[in-house]
Amino acid sequence: MVLEETQLEQREDGELVLRARSGCRDAFDVLARRYRAGISLIARPIVGDAARAEDVAQDALVIAMNALPTLAHPAQFGPWLGAITRHRARRVVRQEGRFLPLEPAHLERLPTAPNPIRDDLTEALADLGEDYWIVLRLRYWEEWSVAQIAAFLSLPITTVKWRLHYARELLRRRLSKNEKETINGQCTVVQCQFKASEAPAGGDHRSCP
Repeated sequence: MVLEETQLEQREDGELVLRARSGCRDAFDVLARRYRAGISLIARPIVGDAARAEDVAQDALVIAMNALPTLAHPAQFGPWLGAITRHRARRVVRQEGRFLPLEPAHLERLPTAPNPIRDDLTEALADLGEDYWIVLRLRYWEEWSVAQIAAFLSLPITTVKWRLHYARELLRRRLSKNEKETINGQCTVVQCQFKASEAPAGGDHRSCP
């Protein structure tokens, strides 16, 4: 049965892996789009900057595509790809003989934000530490579910929830120095997202109160 790419997008990882093994290139393309942002994030603290992390992510995807027949449990594609990415990133660092630590300036602004992120938000994100800002980015930037993040990072769901809670609290404390942080008169995207995530069901999430 041949599926259109839009139909493939709705399929689970395990089925996509099996289809890719059978020669369906579109199935692997869906997997690559699904996980590219995530593997770039986990490579970045290791290699030191976004551009090099993107290169590592591309290498990891090529390695994974060639190694698909060795994947014993197709449904575990995400964690398996994450392990490949970490291994590749560390190998790149060893080959270069240097390590570039993550700098606050390397944190990109939110892609939907109309203006650059304020300095205090950038510093707060940098202060979170790798374990916390990765889950924050996957949840709010990439809009992954908690279950997806847990599976990808091989963590218990409760751990992911705790890290998200800690990250939100830290950002809230840092940003509460000003009663309402604004960018050209509007609340930051992060503030609106956090408020929406904690608002009662059925509430109006379109704007900050």
